[in-house]
Amino acid sequence: HHDQPSVFFVARNYERCSPYDLPLMEISVVTPSFNMLPYLRRCHASVADQQGVSVEHIIADGGSTDGTVEQLAAWAAATGTSSATNAFRYFSGKDAGMYDALNKGFAQTTGDVVAWLNCDEQYLEGTLAYVCDLFRADPALDILFGSALLVKPDGSLLAGRKAYPARYAYIATMNLYNLSCGMFFRRKLWDEGLKFDMSYRQLGDQDLILRALRSGAR
Repeated sequence: HHDQPSVFFVARNYERCSPYDLPLMEISVVTPSFNMLPYLRRCHASVADQQGVSVEHIIADGGSTDGTVEQLAAWAAATGTSSATNAFRYFSGKDAGMYDALNKGFAQTTGDVVAWLNCDEQYLEGTLAYVCDLFRADPALDILFGSALLVKPDGSLLAGRKAYPARYAYIATMNLYNLSCGMFFRRKLWDEGLKFDMSYRQLGDQDLILRALRSGAR
């Protein structure tokens, strides 16, 4: 069982969704979604369960046909309107792929810290409060990389994936060795124009991190 987020705003067309009309949150999580409802249920629950921090979860759906849109509407309808500690919003419609969905989702965020969590990923209990504490403790911190656990669909553990400091030369010549589910960004990077290059289909996250590091992000 988990507490449902109690502030919501629903928009089928993301251009109608103005973040300036919403309460400001400490952290915003964007989830790109397309026909992955069984995994999305777990992802959504893991964000809704976070305690000790104000969180908004924005699901950017690409026009799913597997019941996702109906489930999103049901989650929104089940929420209340009185709390400013959790927010749930979604939009659904055709997009140009995952990075387009993420750009649209991040454009709607209000949090001081922003992140993205894919449908088949989940946060452990207490993750987001811990992340926000780290950002508060270090005002110069721009990007945080965290470790992750790799599990089977039944939840059994496969392996642990340790996070390492981001080194431009290593990422540029090899690969992005930190998982995106463990990445968190200070809001100012997106306000300054950071976004995904939609010409990429699979390496947009690596390109994003390289550009952020090249611009001086710490």
